[in-house]
Amino acid sequence: CQVSALNNYLGKNYDNLYTIDLVCHGVSSQKVLDKYISSIEMDEKVTNILFRNKDNGYTNGTSNSMQYVFADSVKTVSYKAGVGLWFASGLSLRESCYKCNFADTKRCADISLADYSVDDLTDDEKQFGVSLVFVNTEKGEKLINDIADKAIVESKELDFSIKNCLRLYHKSDAPVCRNKFFKDLEKLSINKMIDKYTAEKILPSKVLLYFNAIKRKFKF
Repeated sequence: CQVSALNNYLGKNYDNLYTIDLVCHGVSSQKVLDKYISSIEMDEKVTNILFRNKDNGYTNGTSNSMQYVFADSVKTVSYKAGVGLWFASGLSLRESCYKCNFADTKRCADISLADYSVDDLTDDEKQFGVSLVFVNTEKGEKLINDIADKAIVESKELDFSIKNCLRLYHKSDAPVCRNKFFKDLEKLSINKMIDKYTAEKILPSKVLLYFNAIKRKFKF
């Protein structure tokens, strides 16, 4: 959506402009993040947030965490509860994300980036992470060719890549408890929110929705 906005603003193509978009899960509500940060700021202010920490690897479970950086310390929080869970489950996304017009294989940018999380990764790849790169234009292809000697690049079948990248063709769905969640956010403490909105309450319907979306797309 941001690349589309930029293209609309510029009104024409520029040879020296390369655009890259992300296959996007959605954008979390700023209100949710601000409330959580306020709850953990005591004597120190949060100076940085590492949204996806990979210190311990990319796919080994402990990587699914957020880090809140203070001047003299770091707080690591699992994606299994709270802000990380609410984002990953789609619960805390902005309303516009559930109506996204850009969850589509027709991309606005020269290159699209996504996570590659298929089971065929080696141990080293699981440790450091692998990006899925969709080349959408001739400019994008030139950019990839220009850095080919500085990266490890492996071609994949397009259908295979699309199949394993759900957000490329299916926007996030709003969990049924989303409206209640934001009403509670106005009156409950963040700790009570974490206790109330757990994976058990949010995820079952989400998993079913995602699986049905895959079946509709690929008919299996």
